[in-house]
Amino acid sequence: MLRSLIFYDKITKSLISEEIQKSVIKSGLEKKINDKIDFYEINKKYKIEDLKKIIKKNNYKLIAFYSLLQFCYERKTKIDLIKELSRKKCQLFFAREKLLIKNNKEFEKNYYNLIIFPITNNKLIRVILENLKL
Repeated sequence: MLRSLIFYDKITKSLISEEIQKSVIKSGLEKKINDKIDFYEINKKYKIEDLKKIIKKNNYKLIAFYSLLQFCYERKTKIDLIKELSRKKCQLFFAREKLLIKNNKEFEKNYYNLIIFPITNNKLIRVILENLKL
């Protein structure tokens, strides 16, 4: 059984409810992972930066996010955090992008796409931030 954590996109939750995000995440994972998944949901108002502490305290083998957008609301990808999480033997899944990073090698393979993601999604990020007044 794969001990997993769901980390919802709190910024877009007024547009995309946590229930819908959960459904998209679970559906995407079923197609990517051939193991039973034991989900834990974060209900507190954690920030992305808190993930290092959460992983250190718990033994999560997978963290599922609704979208890579969650790492890009500051107009750049928090690439250092993604890299650090991938080094901790914790798989990362981004449901909207259908991206599963199983280890540091896969992080390196996807590095360029992760870096340019906020550029290629600039308009979407800008619309989200402007309309949600963040």
